[in-house]
Amino acid sequence: MFKPRTLSIGLILTLVAALTLSLGVVSADNDEEEVRLGGSVVYRDDGGNASAKVVIALSGLPALPDGMAYEGWLIGVTGDKVSTGVMRRSFTGAMNGSYVDPDGENLLTKYTAFAITKEPSPDPDPATPGEVVYADSINEGAAPHVGRLLVKWRDAPDETAAAVGLRDQIAMALAHAEAAEEASSMVVKQRHAQRVINILQGDDGADYARAVVPGASGDGLGAMNYADAVIAVAQGAAADSEGDADVQAAAGMVVSHAGSAVAGMTQAVNNAKAVISASSDDFAFGLRLENVRLSLERAHNSADDAYVSSQNIATFVPILGATPEPPSVGDALVRVLALGVLIAGLAAAAAGVYLLLGQRRRVAA
Repeated sequence: MFKPRTLSIGLILTLVAALTLSLGVVSADNDEEEVRLGGSVVYRDDGGNASAKVVIALSGLPALPDGMAYEGWLIGVTGDKVSTGVMRRSFTGAMNGSYVDPDGENLLTKYTAFAITKEPSPDPDPATPGEVVYADSINEGAAPHVGRLLVKWRDAPDETAAAVGLRDQIAMALAHAEAAEEASSMVVKQRHAQRVINILQGDDGADYARAVVPGASGDGLGAMNYADAVIAVAQGAAADSEGDADVQAAAGMVVSHAGSAVAGMTQAVNNAKAVISASSDDFAFGLRLENVRLSLERAHNSADDAYVSSQNIATFVPILGATPEPPSVGDALVRVLALGVLIAGLAAAAAGVYLLLGQRRRVAA
């Protein structure tokens, strides 16, 4: 028969061994390779409504039994959800579709995850999601930066999102460049050229002129300042994504396109300054005006690309077996907790051995 102290030590060591095994299981679960679908689910504009649509283009979905169908869902941080519709799978495993917010609202303000469920067809309870088979969420570290790019940037007039402001302010400057070419008076042409500068540089710009008609100089921040913000925010998204390759690739494209927009705006400002300082409406004058427009057209295209790439930071690539809620098993937090329990168990074991040895010494004395 075991002596009491031997039984105590045996139980402690058994507990520690069990905890160690549990930690190994948690780590193994966490290291399982993700199985992702091909394609993506992305936010896009619907006409003039910013990010009011999601476009679904996926591949690799297995066939379902008769009487079952796939359905897509957008899910918000508070658990709000909306069905993107029952999706038909092609014989090759592809699934395509789209969902548009009925009120034209920015979907990024409400939804941060996408899930695919299996549903009976026909579905007796269409409002309740079935079993989630694939899901993905916006990268947690990048999400606040996506908000600044596409939803709200508190440092801008009217809290205009940075990528939105960049695109819209360049579009306004381009409209004045086109108006300058169409004007018959040299004075009017030069006035439009100054408005271009004001819109691009903002109220604090080195070449800003207050003599221009009020209200025609954009929102006052300046498209170039929006571009600087877009670059900085995109770099922040990449840095905070914890190595997410998809986020980093999309953010890199944002930075590249915004940089191209800055180059185009700089060329436009230089040509606009030459137009303003000209003394005659000659061939060179007309060429300068044309270059203002062409530079802004390139800048506007780059700003559009930066905007779309900003939306791509929030791309969903659904993962097999994932859940739109934080996982309860196999994630980094659980691994840390298991490690903490293991350490506590080891400490308890050491304390037990110490007490038993102390008791043994007292008995021997």
